[in-house]
Amino acid sequence: MFSRCRFRIGSKALATGIVGMLAFPAAFAQNVQSPLGDELQFVPNQVIVRLKGEPNKNGAQSPSLRSNSAIGELSRKYKAKSNEKVFKNLPGNASRVTSASRSAKSALENVFILKFSSDTDVREIVDTLRTESNVDYAEPNYIYTTSYTPNDPYFGSFNSWGQGFDDLYGLKKMSMENAWDNSQGNGVVTAVIDTGLDFNHPDIQGQIWINSDEIASNGIDDDNNGYIDDVYGYDFIGESISSPLNPGANPDNDPTDGHGHGTHVSGTISATGNNGAGVIGVAPEAKIMVVKGLDDSGSGVATSLANALIYAADNGAQVINNSWGGYGDSSLIHDALEYAYGQGSVLIAAAGNEDRPAAWPHPSNHPLVISVAAVDQSDVRAGFSNWGAKIDVGAPGTSILSLLAADSGFSQSGNRVVGQNYLEIDGTSMAAPHVSGLAALLLAQNPSLNQEQVRHIITQTADDVMNPGWDAMSGHGRVNAESALNYVGAPPDILVQITSPEPWSAKGHSQEVRGTIVGTNVSHYELAYAHYTPDHQLAFVTITSGTAEGEDQLLSQWDISSLPSALYILRLRAFNTDGRFNESRVMVRVDNQLKPGWAQVISENGHSFGYRINRAIAFEDLDNDGTKEVITFGDFTVNVWNASGQPRPGFPVTLPTPVLAGPTITDLNNDGFKEIVVSVWTDASQAGPVWAFQHDGSIAPGFPAGRPAQNQAPTELFNQAPVIASDLDGDGQIELIYNIKFQQQDPDLNRKGQHWLGVLNADGSSKSGYPLLMDEYHSYDIVHMSAVDMDHDGKKGIIVGVNSPPSQTGFSAYRYLRYYDVNGNVKREFTFDDKVFHFRDFQVADFTRDGNYEIFFSASVRRTTSDESSTQGYLIDRNGNLLPGWPVGYPDIVDTQNGTIAVNLDGDPQLEIVEVVGRNTMMAFETDGSMVNGFPTDVVNKGFPTEFISANIADSSGTVLIGNGTYWEGGLHFYDNLGNEIVDLYKDVDTGFSSPAVSDLDNDGRLEVGINALDGRVYIWELDTPSGVEEPTEWPTLWGDNQRTNVIPTDVEINPWQRTVVFIYGDTQSGQDMFVLGGIDHNYANTVLGRNCDTSNFECSIPIRHLNLLNATTAPWKSGDNYLDWYGPEPAQSTQAMGTPLDWTTNLWPDSWGTKRTVSVDGFGETPLNRWGQHYWMLDVEMDCSKTVNGWFEVKSYISGGPGWEADVDQPGRPWDSGNHFAQCGKLNAFRLGESAPVTIEDL
Repeated sequence: MFSRCRFRIGSKALATGIVGMLAFPAAFAQNVQSPLGDELQFVPNQVIVRLKGEPNKNGAQSPSLRSNSAIGELSRKYKAKSNEKVFKNLPGNASRVTSASRSAKSALENVFILKFSSDTDVREIVDTLRTESNVDYAEPNYIYTTSYTPNDPYFGSFNSWGQGFDDLYGLKKMSMENAWDNSQGNGVVTAVIDTGLDFNHPDIQGQIWINSDEIASNGIDDDNNGYIDDVYGYDFIGESISSPLNPGANPDNDPTDGHGHGTHVSGTISATGNNGAGVIGVAPEAKIMVVKGLDDSGSGVATSLANALIYAADNGAQVINNSWGGYGDSSLIHDALEYAYGQGSVLIAAAGNEDRPAAWPHPSNHPLVISVAAVDQSDVRAGFSNWGAKIDVGAPGTSILSLLAADSGFSQSGNRVVGQNYLEIDGTSMAAPHVSGLAALLLAQNPSLNQEQVRHIITQTADDVMNPGWDAMSGHGRVNAESALNYVGAPPDILVQITSPEPWSAKGHSQEVRGTIVGTNVSHYELAYAHYTPDHQLAFVTITSGTAEGEDQLLSQWDISSLPSALYILRLRAFNTDGRFNESRVMVRVDNQLKPGWAQVISENGHSFGYRINRAIAFEDLDNDGTKEVITFGDFTVNVWNASGQPRPGFPVTLPTPVLAGPTITDLNNDGFKEIVVSVWTDASQAGPVWAFQHDGSIAPGFPAGRPAQNQAPTELFNQAPVIASDLDGDGQIELIYNIKFQQQDPDLNRKGQHWLGVLNADGSSKSGYPLLMDEYHSYDIVHMSAVDMDHDGKKGIIVGVNSPPSQTGFSAYRYLRYYDVNGNVKREFTFDDKVFHFRDFQVADFTRDGNYEIFFSASVRRTTSDESSTQGYLIDRNGNLLPGWPVGYPDIVDTQNGTIAVNLDGDPQLEIVEVVGRNTMMAFETDGSMVNGFPTDVVNKGFPTEFISANIADSSGTVLIGNGTYWEGGLHFYDNLGNEIVDLYKDVDTGFSSPAVSDLDNDGRLEVGINALDGRVYIWELDTPSGVEEPTEWPTLWGDNQRTNVIPTDVEINPWQRTVVFIYGDTQSGQDMFVLGGIDHNYANTVLGRNCDTSNFECSIPIRHLNLLNATTAPWKSGDNYLDWYGPEPAQSTQAMGTPLDWTTNLWPDSWGTKRTVSVDGFGETPLNRWGQHYWMLDVEMDCSKTVNGWFEVKSYISGGPGWEADVDQPGRPWDSGNHFAQCGKLNAFRLGESAPVTIEDL
C-alpha cells in the first residue's frame, strides 16, 4: 500500500476561492485548537471507524464476515445510538495494479459511522476506539470548506472591473487560442466535487454530464449504481451540514448550487465556448459531472466528500477537481482518494490559501494528487497561495472571471460582479480548475493516458515563470495548454513517491530514505537534495542512484552529518528507457544541533490526537551510574534511552491501554533506584490507572493500582494529570497522588461520572481514607494538583484545582481550589463566584519569600455567558486572601494562560510570575501585581504555547525562559530576563510538543534540552553554552520537578510571629473587665518538655505584641504587657492589670445604643471577627508561635469587679491534661466562660 504522510490532527479550512474561511456556525461544530490558530471543526456526536479486514490471497484487506457483528458490539459497548456503513454502493473495479488500489475498495467496505447522543465527547470516544484490537482507524467526521479572498473595493472601477489587464488573462497565459486547435476536451467527464451547479446558467448549457443510463424522475435506480434518478449527478450534503445536524443522512439527486463556488469552478473548466456570450472554459467541450459534497455555506464533512469521490470515480469521472480542503488529516478521505485513483481518475486539488506549507492541507497533500498553487497575471505566486515541496504546478488564481450562480452569496460579499451573470474572485480554488480543464484536453486528445502520464505532461510542459527549474512557489511552472498538447513522444508510465521521511521532519545525523517506483519501462532512479531558499535557484546534489523497483523500498541511508542546519528539498526521479522521468519531492529540515544519537523514534506515524498536553519528558539518573537517562512515553509505550540515544535494557515497555500523562520519577521503595510512574486510560476490563516500572523495565510490585472499589464498573477511567510523588506524612516513604474520572453513561446516554482523588502507598495499596470521591460531574476536568506543607506542621497536603466550563444550563458550581490533608479531610476550600469562568492551572511557591506558600492562577472572567470575557491573574495566600495589588487584569487578552512558572528573574529575594497568555503574549509580574520591566513581550506566534520551563544559563543575563509554540509549526524559544529572545538558541521543530525539560545529561558541563514531539520523535539538543553551566533551577520540567509536585520548596524559615485572636464570652456588667492568664502548664512543661519554668524566666510564657491599642480604658494596661503568662502584672505593666487585658466586642451595635463604636476606630464594640453576639471579649495580638507546643497554648479568664477566676473546663481533644482552654497560635479561637468545648478554632 502506498505510504502516506500522516500529519497529526490540525485544522483550518482551506483551499478555494478567495482567501479566508467561510464561517461554519460554531453552534453546530465541536472544536479543538488548530495548528494554524483557528479551530479544527468536526461534526458533533459522530465517529468514523474502519474495522480491520481479513487479508485475501492478493494481500488486500477483504471485508470480514464478522464486520456487522463487530460494529454492533462496538456500538453497544460505546452506547452509540446507531451505526451504518459510510459507503453503501461500491461497484467499481480498480484499474491500476498497485497493492493500494487493490485494497482500496475492500477497505472502504469496512468503514462505518457511529452516531451518539448529544453531549458526547467525540475526542474521548475516538481515542478509546483506537485501542480496540479490531479497529484499523477511528476519527472524527471532519469538516472541510471552501475559502475565498474578497477583492479590495478600491480596485473596482470601470472597464469590466478596472483591473488593467485582460478579463480572461489566465486563458491567454495558457495559450488556449492555439491549444483549442488540438483539443477542446470533447466528452471527457470532469467531476467537480464542490457546492453544486447553477444548472440554469446560460453559459454552461450543453456542458453538463448526463447519466444516460438513468431515467429522470421515475423513482427507480435504473442503472443499479445505488442512486435513484441521479441524472445530473448527486448531492451528498444537502443545503446545510447543520440542518439537520446529520450530514449526508438525506442525500438527493438535486446538486443545485446554493453557494456559488461550485458554479464558478465549473465555468473555469467548461463554460460554453463560441456562443457569443460571456466567458469560455479551458475545456469547453468537456462534460461537468456535478457532485455536491459542500453545503450552501461552503462546508462539507469527510463522509459526504468521501462518498462524492467514490461516486465520481464509479460513474466514469476521468478527472476529479477538488477545490476544497482542511487540516483534518482524514484516513477516510485518504482511502477514498486511493480508490478513485485506482479507478483511473486524475485527481487535482487546490493547494490552499494560507501562505503556508502545502504539505499540511488535505487532500492536496496526498501524493496521488496534482497540487495546484495560484499565480497572478504577472506569473508571480499569489500572496495567499500555499507553497512547498508538494506543489506540482501553478495556474492563474487571481482575478478569475467565471460564472455567477443565481442567488449566490458571492454577489453580496464584496466580490466583483461583472455584467449580470459573471463573477471575478481569487484563490487556489480558481487555479485548480485551470489544471483540471487541461487534464480534460489531454485525455480527449489521447484517451490512453493514465494519471502519471497526465501529471508528467502537465508538469514538464509548464512555463518556468519563477526560479529556474522546479521551485516551491509555482512548482514546475505555470501550466501551458499549447505546450502540453504539443508534447512529443510517449510520457513515462511511472508512479514515483518518497514514502520516508515525512515532510518537514527534523532529522539528526543520518536519514533513511524510502520510496515507491512502479511502472513500465523503468530504467533507473536518482535521489538528490538541494538547500531550500525561497528566492534562489535550487542546486540539486545527487545522493544515490539505482535500478530497483517496488513499493516503499529502501533507497538510501542519507548521511546529513556535514550539512548545515536548514530546510532541504529531497527529490526522487524515476526515468524510463527514453530518459523521461516523473518525480516526487518532500521538504525536510536538517538539524545538526541535535545531540549525536538523536532524534529517536517512538512512533513513525506520530502520536495520536488527544494524548498531548501532559506528554512530558524527564532527565533522571535511574541506575546511579552518574549520567541521566531520557524518559518519556508514546501512546502505548514507556521509553527510556541513555544520553547517547541507546535504548535502556528492558525498554520500551508496552501497556495494554493508552498512556495519558507523565512520566513521574521517584524512588518508591527506598532502594536507591528510581521508578517510573505513568497514568493511563482504562475501562471496566482493565487494571488500575497508575502503572509503575522499575529501572530495568519490570513492573513494580503492587502495580498497576488505583482503581476505586465500585459496585458498578465504569465505562471509562481517566487519569489526565501526571501522578505526584511526595512523602505526605513525613514517615520517609513516598506516596503517589493521582486523580481519575470515573465515567459512565446512564440509560438516556448522558455521559456522567465522578471525580476521585487517590493516594497510593509505595506498594500500590491505597492509603487510608483514599481514594475519595470529590464530586459528581457532568463535563469538567481536574485542572492541576500540588503536594505542599501549607501549614508548616510537617505534613503535606494536596491542593486540587477543579475547573468547569459553562454548560447548557448555565455556569456550573464546580470551580474551586481544595486543600486536603494526608487523611483525606478538606482543610480549606476556595470557591469562585460567577465572574471566574475558566481557569486552567495554578502554581504554588513562596513568591513573597516570607516562608509561607502562595498560590497563583489566572482565569477568564465574566458575569454571564453573554458577556465578553477578559483574563485576570490572582495571587492568594494560604488562606485564600488576595495579596495586595491583585487581581490584575490582562488588557486585550481573553484567552486563559497557556503556561505559568515561578522564577527569579532579577535576583532579588522574591519570585516573579511568568505566564504566556493568549496566543503570543508573555507577561511577568512582581508579587505586588506590577509588571516586570521589559514585559509584556510578544513571543513568536507558531500556534498555542503550552507548559514551559525555566533554567539558569551561566553566559546569559539572568534566567532564560524556554517556551514553545505548538502544533505543526512548533519552535523552541529562549528568552532572557528582560523578555528578549535569544535568537541564537532557537530550535525550529516544525511539529507540536508538550513541555520541554533541561538538564546536563552526561556531566560534560553543557545543558541539554529535550522534547517529545507530536511527530512521534524525541529530540535532544546540546546547548551551545560554555562549560560550568549550572544545573537548571526553579522550574526545569513539567510541574516543576520530576516528581511533578507543582511547587517550589521554600528555603525561608517561617516567621514565628503570627496574628492570633482569642474570644471568650462572659456576660459582664458595666465596670467589669476581662483579663486572661495563660501559656504552658508548668507541670507539663517541666516533666514532659524538660523546661525549667518559674516566675522569673518566662519559659512557660508566650511572647505577644498587642495589635489593638485604641481602647482608652485597656491601652494603659497593655503597655508593658509583653507575655501571655501566669504571673499577673509584668514589671513594666500597670498594677491595675490582672494579667493580659481583653476588649469588649459585639457582632452588631444597635441604633438604640447611641453612637456606634467599632474595634477598628474605638478599640471596642462591633467587629466582623465576632460572628456570635455581644459580650465576646477579644484578645488580638501577634504571638511567637515558636514558644507554643505545636501551636497549642492555654488561657484562663478573670473578670475584675465580678465573678473573678473562671472555673476549670475539660476541653475535648486537648493536647495535654489541664483544666484551661486550649487555643492555637496563628488562628481565630473562640470559647464560652466555663464551657469545655470551644466555639471555634479556625484559620483567620
